[in-house]
Amino acid sequence: MKKLLIALFVIGFISSCKKEDDEINTTPVVINNGGFGNSTSDLTGTTFQLPNGVTFNGQIISSGFSPCNPSYFYDVNGGELVYLSVPLKNNTNDTIVLNFPAGLVCQSEDSSIQNGIILQACTIKLPPLFNSCVNFNMYCINKNRNAPNGFEIYKKPIISNNQKLSEIIQLLSTKKSTWYQDPNANIYSSYIQVAIWNVADYGSMYDSDRTVLSALPNK
Repeated sequence: MKKLLIALFVIGFISSCKKEDDEINTTPVVINNGGFGNSTSDLTGTTFQLPNGVTFNGQIISSGFSPCNPSYFYDVNGGELVYLSVPLKNNTNDTIVLNFPAGLVCQSEDSSIQNGIILQACTIKLPPLFNSCVNFNMYCINKNRNAPNGFEIYKKPIISNNQKLSEIIQLLSTKKSTWYQDPNANIYSSYIQVAIWNVADYGSMYDSDRTVLSALPNK
């Protein structure tokens, strides 16, 4: 029953993260995590390098509007709150392997809008002359900001250097990253979302987070 309540709590944040904290976390604290939680500082980390032959082909925009071919998409990860369309172009006649690492973050140009994170590494193959979008289905790292609507503009992704992410990334490294055929997919995603909010706002997961994430399906 407790798991179901947590899942329903998170699903209620689809349109906005501006809700009360759950019964475990009652007093938000500000941790010096640039761009995470209550911080409005810029996200920090290392530049994400695209492989040779692949370029960004426009602005990264929250889903709702996309400059890309809607029939030619790739999905990355399973977050439920920050959906981004990332326009990419393969300028070669070869298939190119593209790796998105765990800890990849995208920052909104508007500091009142949620930033997003990818918590599990993902690899996709861009066909020759690909010129469309990759969908980033990201987790929210700013519980009390507004959810992105269409037309929100995001900066190019970086790899976060927030050391507080290491435990959750390590725990999820053995877990499935896509559950679209699983009837419990939204519940799994909600568990991860609650855990990342606890990391972002309080610096660490709770034992309850570790328990439910450890029980997620393995690869």
